[in-house]
Amino acid sequence: MKNIVIFMILTAVVLFSGCGENETGTAEQNQESNVTEENILEEPAEQIQIYPELEAVDFGGYEFMFLARTIISADWAEWNHRDFFAEEITGDAINDAVYNRNRKIEEKYNITINEIVEEHGVFASRITRAVAAGDELYDAIGMHINQFAPLAQNGNLVDLFSIPNIDLKMPWWDQGTVRDLSIANRLFVVQGDLLIMDNDAMEAMIFNKELLRDHNLDDPYEIVKKGEWTFDKLIEMSRGVAADLNGDGSMYIRDDLFGYILQGDTANAFYVSGGEKIVSKDANDYPVITFGSERGYKITELLSEMLSDTENSVNLHSHENQFPIYDEQVKMMEENRALFSWLRMRIVERLRGMETDFGILPLPKLDSTQPDYITQNNPHTGAGIAVPVTAKILREQV
Repeated sequence: MKNIVIFMILTAVVLFSGCGENETGTAEQNQESNVTEENILEEPAEQIQIYPELEAVDFGGYEFMFLARTIISADWAEWNHRDFFAEEITGDAINDAVYNRNRKIEEKYNITINEIVEEHGVFASRITRAVAAGDELYDAIGMHINQFAPLAQNGNLVDLFSIPNIDLKMPWWDQGTVRDLSIANRLFVVQGDLLIMDNDAMEAMIFNKELLRDHNLDDPYEIVKKGEWTFDKLIEMSRGVAADLNGDGSMYIRDDLFGYILQGDTANAFYVSGGEKIVSKDANDYPVITFGSERGYKITELLSEMLSDTENSVNLHSHENQFPIYDEQVKMMEENRALFSWLRMRIVERLRGMETDFGILPLPKLDSTQPDYITQNNPHTGAGIAVPVTAKILREQV
């Protein structure tokens, strides 16, 4: 059964994963219950179950090893993998779902699932060195999206399209990454229901409901529904809120009230949400630089205005040498000192103790003529699955 084993396991693991894609929806879905007695009593819609057509195989106790990334900094602890391995039941919903999923796969295929954890700074070099030495250490890699290109270019990763027993058209694989991350009709990394961190890294805007009411501002949900949630609307609503609270004549992150919080990543995120791409692909699936359109220049001008408007906005990354940026972001929202904030969805978990209600919105569009709201998966924290060319299970009968 050569050359197919890993993908039989991966596809099966995906099947049993309890942590699939989630819609961010509206903040009412996250903060306020809209459930009524009537819809509680309604019969749930019939769910169509789709299963991979994989034969049952006894792998003889093979130890299937994931390589997972960790970050030493406590402020970035959210981006340590929790997708692949759980040592025991702890009562945490995600940990226990991973634990139970792995036990099912281990029992069904007679394997052991384990992981090796490497720190972010040496993660890519560990893969490169293992491949160069022919070491069969890892069967699958949970890498972050911004790491895969040089690793693939240097011949370290397997083309996932070349594996016969993985069907990348199936719904447990994210079709956006299958479409957008292939190069010359080869695919070296993919996201899907096996992962949690790809959902964690989706970008959004949150807003403070108390500040919204205090300033008699329009309901953002209705603005979104009308297709009018744009950069101009964000700027307009924010400028009426920002204030020099201590009256010292300057705006400082720890003292004053800002219209919106940004990060260094926000410029690229808003360029994408405005409907443009810096790189697209041609008919042969090769990358093509597409930056420089008239629409793209318009987005760039608006972004420049937003990022330089220090009386209204604050860029967390400009203060990262002073204090942890995620801690500060949460502190500002909890203290009602920001109306809006850009974030990755995982950070919402830090706001569970916030007394003031908050809402979740998509990233803004360039203008109301743009048909869709577009949210990118942050490349610095969004993870994907890749396979090293030295994976032992690819070549050997188990």
